[in-house]
Order: sequence, then C-alpha cells, then structure tokens
Amino acid sequence: MLQLHKVTSVGLPPLRCRELSASPGKTYLRALMGQFALLGLKTAPQTDSVQWNLKPDRLKPASLPMQTAPEEHSQLPASQLAPVEPTPLRVVRPWLKLMSYNAEQFYKTGKGKLTKPQAAVESLAEAIRAEDPEVIALQEVGDRKLLEEFNRQHLHNRYPNIVTGHISTESPMQVALMSKENIKVVSSQSHWKEIGKSAKYGGKRDFLEATFQTDSGYRFTVYNAHCKSMNGGEAHTAPVRLQEATNMAEILRKHLRREPDAHIFLTGDMNTLYDSTYGKPVINKLTRITDDAEPDLAEVMLKDGKAEPTHSGHDQYPDSKLDYTFASRPLAKQVVKAYVAGDFKQEPWSKASDHLPYVTVFEEAARSVQPQRSESGQSAAESMPRSLKRKLDRIA
Repeated sequence: MLQLHKVTSVGLPPLRCRELSASPGKTYLRALMGQFALLGLKTAPQTDSVQWNLKPDRLKPASLPMQTAPEEHSQLPASQLAPVEPTPLRVVRPWLKLMSYNAEQFYKTGKGKLTKPQAAVESLAEAIRAEDPEVIALQEVGDRKLLEEFNRQHLHNRYPNIVTGHISTESPMQVALMSKENIKVVSSQSHWKEIGKSAKYGGKRDFLEATFQTDSGYRFTVYNAHCKSMNGGEAHTAPVRLQEATNMAEILRKHLRREPDAHIFLTGDMNTLYDSTYGKPVINKLTRITDDAEPDLAEVMLKDGKAEPTHSGHDQYPDSKLDYTFASRPLAKQVVKAYVAGDFKQEPWSKASDHLPYVTVFEEAARSVQPQRSESGQSAAESMPRSLKRKLDRIA
C-alpha cells in the first residue's frame, strides 16, 4: 500500500493513489504524475524545497482523478518510443519583502545626543522584526554608525549590509538602506546633487540607489527618497516636491535607457497626497518616466485601486497615504502583494513613528531551466541504459 504525503506548511490533506492493479509500476507512476499535476494547479508552496514521504503500507482508494497515457502508446516497448524533447520548467523563486519605513527623527545631534527615546527605538525595532523584511528603506535616520549600532543592539545583527549616502550639514536626517546578509549589495550611489537641482529646498534631502543580489543571482535595484514635507501648507510646498519628482524621473530615465528591462523599486516618503490637485502631477512624474504609451512604473497599491494611510496625520491633514513604492513594468509582474503593517493606535507602531511600515512582497524573477543532457547531447531519457529500458518494458 502506498500513500503520498507532502511535508509543507500549507495544510494539505494526504494525497492518495488508487489501488494497484495488474500493472503496479505503471499504475503507480500514472497516479503519481496525476497527483503532481493536481498539486501544481491548486497550490503555491512558499518553501524552497519540498520533501516527500512514501509510506508503502497505507494505500487507500481516493476520488482524485488520475492522468493516464493513451492506450496505444502504453502498449509500446520503451525502446520503441520516440524521444521527446523535454519542456523547460518554470522555477518558482522565493518571496522577498521590501519595507519602506519613515523612522521619525531617528538620529543624533551634533553633540551626540539621540533624538529618539530608547523606548521608541525598541518599538521601531520591534515593528521591523515583526515583518522580517529582506530589505529596509529607511527615512529620517542618522549616519551609518548609528544604524550599525541599531542593527547590533536591536535587530540581532540580521541586517549587516548598510547603505548610507551624503551627510548634509544642513540636516542630520538621511535616507538609508539595510539588507540581510544573503541579500548582497552589488553597487550603490547617492544622487544628492541631482535630487536638489533647481529645488528651493535643495541640499537637505538625499536620493539613494542600491542594487541588491540574492544568493540565487537575482538582481533588483531600490531607490529610496524623502521629499519635502508639507509643513507650511501643501500649496506652498508643492513646487518643491514637483521639482524633486522631476529630478528623480530624470535619474530613472537614464537607468531605463541603460537597462530597459531593469527590475526597479522607487520607494520612500514622498509627502504627497496622490488624489489632490497638487499631488497628482507628482505621481504622474514618477510613473511616466519615458515617452512610452504605458506607464514605466506602477505604484504597488494604487495600481489595484487600493490606498491605505501610512501617516498618522494631524489637525490640518488627517491620516493619509504619504509613503509610496513604485515598481518598474517587469518587476510589477513579480509583486505578490503590498500592505501597510501595524496600527497607529497600537504598540509597538504607536511608539515607533508617526508613519507605518509599507511592505511589498515580491517574487524573484522566474527562469526557465533546461533538463540536463549528457556529454553526447542526449537527455537523461535518451541516454537510458538498455538494461533499464528492458525493465521498463517488462513493467509496461
């Protein structure tokens, strides 16, 4: 008796094969192929590998349909079957998380005093640990030394890859990127000069770029931004944000010209109301980068008609969406879901910041894998030993 179990966390019932008949090998193989086909259609395991346990003492009849080969083909000996060119397999890659998080004034003053209370720092770390992202894009943070200390003391040293940019003499608040040990930084660049070009508020905000590579070789680029706040009123400050968006679009345009199929995220605190008269032009600048008819980037929630507040707001502006993550066209296809984590009124988020973490879950780009061939150019089936073919003929 045989019973097939899939060891994974998705909670599937045991997969059973029908009673073995006069041709046990062929019937079992047919049943096994049918069960694999059904599993591939109905489930999406989130693990890199799957373990299978075969228990030959517990086979029971099951109602699941089985796929069978045409009868005329099944009567042919294996040695007479025409070789079939193997079909490339689509490999489903692991899911990754990108978190954009405004840490709300997490830096040290010129005298070395931390501006954020220790309890708030721990709450910030707890909010990050709760989501366990692979890459974190932080805004309103201090220098590299502070982030290394934060990683070591509060994040259990899980984010050793830290990218920081230009240190402004006018503002201690910076943007930064952190990634887990297996998400390597391939390259990084500060666009501090470009982001402030022609902007009245220029020189105080950075625009940081980093390209990451997973242990499987998949690469993606993250741009992290922090635009001018609306302090002083949306109408009064809107021209500054529009100029910053124009400068960011020019940087992205150059990137897309070099790599039209690049996997790019643009994320951060844009301090922009997407549905306001002053905010719509900013969003348009950040989505239509080139002259293509289709948008070059898509906001990962707005593209599905969704929007959730990311900022707790105040008297003048209620809870609103100020944080955004845009994905380039190829990468947008890999986005699984996007959400705002936590609650403004509950700990640790209420103590951590006046923003909530904005999380994007995406899948590594799928790639096709050709079945391995021998040195003679034959596939495994074509180069099968004659003795094994004879055994298969007897089973059939």
